Amino acid sequence: MVFNESDISIWQIPRNVYRQTLYSNAELRQLARESTRLGAFLKQALDGVASAVAKMGGNIGETYVLGDTPLVTVTALQSSFEPDPSSSLYIVRPTPLIDDEGGYTANENGRPMRVYTSVDNRMSFQDMKLKFVEHDKAIP
Repeated sequence: MVFNESDISIWQIPRNVYRQTLYSNAELRQLARESTRLGAFLKQALDGVASAVAKMGGNIGETYVLGDTPLVTVTALQSSFEPDPSSSLYIVRPTPLIDDEGGYTANENGRPMRVYTSVDNRMSFQDMKLKFVEHDKAIP
């Protein structure tokens, strides 16, 4: 419905862009140690994920993708002068149609659609860290 019949603007963040949003275990340990209660909470939650994966014989490695960080970056962390996620890169292409199997069908007459090719992870993670610190200072 959204792709084929509506006129809703679409901003798509593909999986490969989400996978760029990596936070290392070393950064997480530093965040928990130096920063905040929220940093410690996040580390504890991700340690729980690592433990659950280890029980199944897996290993999450040295990095973790932090959830919906790209959505925050492109919607909340926009330029002051022109409301747009100007520090993240995208291309504009015609919105494809979705076929009966859920795949894309080219539609050269489709309305313009943004497809993000990268997000500003430096800004996202620094903003997160500093907001964690501000949160701790606001709570006695």
